Amino acid sequence: MISERIQAVMICIMFFFGCAERKPPPSNSLSLYWDQLEKTKSNDASTSNPEILEKAFLQFKDFYKVYSKDIIERDLRKLYAQNAYFRDPFNEVEGIDAIEKHFLASADTIDSCVFDIEEPVMSGHDVYCRWIMHLQLKRDKTKEITQTLGMSHVRFSNAGEIVFHVDYWDPSIAVYEKIPVLKRLVQFVRKRVSN
Repeated sequence: MISERIQAVMICIMFFFGCAERKPPPSNSLSLYWDQLEKTKSNDASTSNPEILEKAFLQFKDFYKVYSKDIIERDLRKLYAQNAYFRDPFNEVEGIDAIEKHFLASADTIDSCVFDIEEPVMSGHDVYCRWIMHLQLKRDKTKEITQTLGMSHVRFSNAGEIVFHVDYWDPSIAVYEKIPVLKRLVQFVRKRVSN
């Protein structure tokens, strides 16, 4: 079992070396998530239009095909609602301005990022999809492309705009293990946990 001290050091280092302009989550880190999940819930699944949902998902898939500053600046505001909510392992933001700022800051840290998004599972206004991210960070001297498996829960409005988007993935492989000091720490922690 990992000691509490090692866990605390690991968490501090992860937050310190996270992507640009990251803020630690609020003290109850899931409170905003639960609020947004409830706020964006459609009370009537019959109001979802399958054609609009399918078209919106194809736009989502196309947007993430190549994650770059140019595409973010050109298309993000066409895809996300004004009051949209986004969460990933690094950040939790509300509103299209905050989402755009977060995405652009993230894009500044990468050489290339491509998502292979698999066929979705659709339920009412919700879409769940698995993806593989092919990531090459600017700070990675080896220029090695890392593949990471992840999953997204995306909720669309009746108009086909994204109102809720949560990405689930393990940043230790794609990000933390690319930083020499953190790589050793992550490997040490994994070894201790597996024993």
